[in-house]
Amino acid sequence: MTERAKTVHFIGICGAGMSAVAKLMQDDGWNVSGSDNGFYPPVSTFLEQEGLSCKTPYAPENIPPECALVVIGKHAKLTPEQNAEVKSAFERQAKGEVAIVSYPQVLNLLTQSTHNIVVVGSYGKSTTTTLLAWSLAHAGVDPSYFIGAIPLDFTANASRGTGKFFVLEGDEYPSANWDSSPKFLHYNAGTVLLTSCEHDHFNEFPTLASYLTPYRKLLSTLTADNLLIACLDGKEVQNVIRDTKARVVTYSGQNNPNADWFVSAIALNEAHTRFTVCKRNQQTREIVQEIEITTQLLGEHNVQNIVGCVATLVEQNALEARAIQDAIAAFRGIRRRLEIKSNTSSVFLYEDLSSSRPKAVAALQALQERHPQSHIYAIFQPHTFSFRSRQALDWYPLMFKGVHSVLVFSPPNLRGLSGAEQLSHEEIWDAINHGNTCPVIPVANAEEIIQNLNHASLSRGDVVIFMTSGGMEGSIQPVIEWFEKEYPSA
Repeated sequence: MTERAKTVHFIGICGAGMSAVAKLMQDDGWNVSGSDNGFYPPVSTFLEQEGLSCKTPYAPENIPPECALVVIGKHAKLTPEQNAEVKSAFERQAKGEVAIVSYPQVLNLLTQSTHNIVVVGSYGKSTTTTLLAWSLAHAGVDPSYFIGAIPLDFTANASRGTGKFFVLEGDEYPSANWDSSPKFLHYNAGTVLLTSCEHDHFNEFPTLASYLTPYRKLLSTLTADNLLIACLDGKEVQNVIRDTKARVVTYSGQNNPNADWFVSAIALNEAHTRFTVCKRNQQTREIVQEIEITTQLLGEHNVQNIVGCVATLVEQNALEARAIQDAIAAFRGIRRRLEIKSNTSSVFLYEDLSSSRPKAVAALQALQERHPQSHIYAIFQPHTFSFRSRQALDWYPLMFKGVHSVLVFSPPNLRGLSGAEQLSHEEIWDAINHGNTCPVIPVANAEEIIQNLNHASLSRGDVVIFMTSGGMEGSIQPVIEWFEKEYPSA
């Protein structure tokens, strides 16, 4: 290809998926540039580390003159009507100067010649995708991978490997503002790992039926030559997989008698979680394999993620048990998934994405298991469309069961939902208050967080968790620094 033909520009490059695909195209020999409206860690750190440029704010001149391909993100404001840079790209496409694609379309081209393991579901996707990719890489298999989060063990969230496997985190969301097909339909799935189909993303999928439609479409593309690894613990999974033609293998993070892969002898309160992953023969139901697992990850939800990973690798004959054990023992996780934020405070500080009720509950339960004698203080921001939707009112009662105190950080501007659909900060605060016996306090900045925590008289070994898919308007780092000063570990 000429230099012009191998030059690509990403509009909205700071999205997790967009930045990962930009890295993959750079690995594939493309000259990559990008733009976004903001430039913040951890994605900004990743882009700088990989030598990927990001211009801000959006402007037509950000698109290089020699550019032949433009990848545009799915953000609601990345349309010609609302964004001058996007408008310029479409004008140049009309003149035949550039081609415009979505990042799922790019992944479609990059996955033509590999065996693609696509991880889908309403939760656990990022961790399970990373576990699979890490296990293969740790064993020297050199997979390609695409992860919608920043791993702790890889230097990047995407890579073009030389092995036959390509592990991808699959998203049910529409591919682009001009393409309503689900992203994961573009990924040429050979194996699908399905974690759950619990109703989420109410702004895009107002009913459960509409939410399940993309999953049904994906599974309808599978044939008897494909493998479907399905979690029986996940809501609606048995309903969705009923008509698939793929070979189905089921798993559970519990001792489920109906699952092909399940867990026994679990110990969650130790510094390292230990358990046994067992495999049943599908015909005789006899146990035919047992694999002892040790992990640094917290919580029953991560036990479930690990069982799905083990089942996939064994059923694909990808790795031997010893290699899987070694890889999982070494795995540290991904950023913003119960990530420890400080090693110099006597109070345990965690950050978790907590973008839906199941994720928030799983994170809190994991901390209660790991720190059973500690008080837990939650700083929660209802950042996602789902948490801010009126349909989420029943998510809030008892969500913080067992927590000592909840600080409710103001949500971002409620855009994308009509006035009738959206919840106010006060309504969210009232909903959390309903059924919770602990104090529930609204806060709006770092100073108010610190003031309330200062009055709480925390003790060594207590736990504070930041729960948001956003950044709490820059409040997290100042609070961490306050803890390191006021509650030093030494």
